[in-house]
Order: sequence, then structure tokens, then C-alpha cells
Amino acid sequence: MSRTFRSMLYLGILAMTASLACASIAQAGFIQTENDGSTLYVQNGKLRGDTSEDEDMWSVIDMTKGTIMMVNPEEKTYYEGTIDEYCAGMRTMMDAMSQFMGGLMPQPSQKKIKVEVVKVGPGGKIAGYDTTRYKVLADGVLREELWLANDKALMKELGNPQSMAKFSQCMAMETDFEASSEYQGLMKAGWPLKTVTYTGNEAETDSEVVSIDKADIPASKFAAPKGYSKTPMTDMFGPVE
Repeated sequence: MSRTFRSMLYLGILAMTASLACASIAQAGFIQTENDGSTLYVQNGKLRGDTSEDEDMWSVIDMTKGTIMMVNPEEKTYYEGTIDEYCAGMRTMMDAMSQFMGGLMPQPSQKKIKVEVVKVGPGGKIAGYDTTRYKVLADGVLREELWLANDKALMKELGNPQSMAKFSQCMAMETDFEASSEYQGLMKAGWPLKTVTYTGNEAETDSEVVSIDKADIPASKFAAPKGYSKTPMTDMFGPVE
């Protein structure tokens, strides 16, 4: 799964006092910044993810409506559709890429992965929020650790977790642990404040939020900029040539 979407999802919250963990946060919105400089804007079930580079594409997921929009500042274009349409388009493009490569792309194993989610226990406070730490094992091998917050006001601001779970599933390969029902259930359990992934014996902090600020975010922040042209999804990523 991509780092930006894990953050939206996606993918935390750091450097925030416990006083923000109250109903008032659900009346406005919040802006969070991750350790790689990417920014997430959240309000009324809408999430916009930006990278640290102004010319990079940015995206908006409306978890209430189950839609996604991707914006290309360089081309001044945007794509908008349902999460189901986006997932279908991604599968089509991946199939086309595989055919173009003449079978050179690595094929996923057909073996079903046994996924186990282990609730380790309290993960301590992150940015004023109590967290619960989880481990995810695939075929008995540790693949990921997550620190989730389940604050009611925060989860209310995020909107419908079913939409985000659906999106994360389509971003994962069908045989990957992230596509499993066990992992999808975990995605509905809370908001990830920190994620650590494991490759062999090596651990890497995949995402960690360093700041969050309560804010009233204008609706325009979640809309395509004026003057941008709507385009098919395939044009956003370019043709397979």
C-alpha cells in the first residue's frame, strides 16, 4: 500500500494535547503532518493527502460518499469517481502493464496467506491519545506493527471506516496480507498513529505523525482547483506504451 494512502487511511497524530481529544475536534477539522513532510487534511469525513512537493499529485477521499479524486497540478487535470470505479481501473491498468511487459512482471503466489492479528496491549500515548498496539503476522512472520487510536470524536471526524477499508484492500495485491479480512477488520478498529513494517529482520517506520492542529478547513481544499479539466483515470497515469 502506498505511504500517502496509508496516511490517509493511509494512513496518525503527534504533538497534540489531550484537550483536542474532545467533541470540539469533530466540529472543525484537523491538519496533520508526517515525518516525511506529507500533510493530511481531515474534515467531515473528507481526507486530502499532499506530499512535500508542490508539483506532486494529490488526492481526496470522501469516506462518507465512498468517492476518490486525484489531482495533477502539473497537467491541471483531475480524475473523480467512486472507490469501486477506481479499484476497477487500477486492476485494468495493472493487467495492461503485465501484458505489455510480456509476463516479465513478478506474478503473485497463488498460495493463500494465513494472516494473524495480535493485540499486544496498550501502546502508550501518542499526541495525547491513548493507543493500542497490534502486530500483523503473515504465515507466522511479523510483517507490520500498528499503533491505533480509537477516540470517538476523532473517528467521527474521519467518517465511514468501511470506505477506507475498501480502498486499502484494492491497493493491496489479492494475495498480500493487507487484502485479508483479518487486516481489513483491523483497519476499522482505529486510526493509525504510527506504522512499522518488517522485511525479514529489518524494521522500518513507514509512517509517523509529527504534528496535528485543529482547524476550520475551507470546502475548496477538498475540491478540484478552478480551471482544471476532468480526465479519465488512465490519462492521470499516462498510457501503457
